[in-house]
Amino acid sequence: MRVLQAREDQPAVAVAWSDVSQSVEPGWLWIDVLVGDDAEPLIRLADELGLDQLGVRDAIDDGDLPKVDDFDDHLLVVFHGLSEDEVTTYQVNCFLTDTHLLTVHRQQSPSIDALWEHVQRSMDLSTGRPDELLARLADVLTQRHMAVIEVFDRSVDDLIDAALAAELADGRTAREAHEEEVAADQRVEWGLLVKEVIAFCIVIALLVARQMWFV
Repeated sequence: MRVLQAREDQPAVAVAWSDVSQSVEPGWLWIDVLVGDDAEPLIRLADELGLDQLGVRDAIDDGDLPKVDDFDDHLLVVFHGLSEDEVTTYQVNCFLTDTHLLTVHRQQSPSIDALWEHVQRSMDLSTGRPDELLARLADVLTQRHMAVIEVFDRSVDDLIDAALAAELADGRTAREAHEEEVAADQRVEWGLLVKEVIAFCIVIALLVARQMWFV
């Protein structure tokens, strides 16, 4: 377990839990817990903070989809972070009160580590509120997901280009065949549209002629 404590007009600093005073106002605490086999210390900590015990046990079980649970005086927000060495995700459980942010996870979190270091150098975050800190954590976790998605997008585009550049049995490339099919479809659609316009004009002409006949 590690703890950051922020006081009014002071940057956040790492402290030991035993050195934390009973009241952190005005200020906040960020407590980050990497859960091991023994979850009892986390359960005792959650009890000290007045957190919902069922929500804490759900965090220990580590099997939730992203969600938000409202317990009146605090929130449980579940994120999924992206692992460091492989394309898998891990669960980040965030308990938010007026003065505390408790993050709980079962594996090392690059996003939490990066934000942990940044907060100690940023007066803006240090003098903000725990909910602002939680929002920044959500942003950092999302950015890591988006970076991987962009790589996949580029890879898919490269695969599509390679597939379209492949030569077919008739000597055309797949791209040329696709373009010819699209052009043929457009000609059919254009022909149908012209027919509809002509039919519409004929109907209008008949209606006008009938009107003139009765006049």
